Amino acid sequence: MPAQALPAEFVYLLTNRVGIDESVVAAMTRDEAVARLNRYWIEGS
Repeated sequence: MPAQALPAEFVYLLTNRVGIDESVVAAMTRDEAVARLNRYWIEGS
């Protein structure tokens, strides 16, 4: 498993709640994923 692999829950939230394509999520770093989820929870988008 790569050191920067995203937790499955992050992938699920980003693809199913936020609506980001799985290929885009796969290219994200953990920090990018956290920042994107935070933006979704704070701004709703």
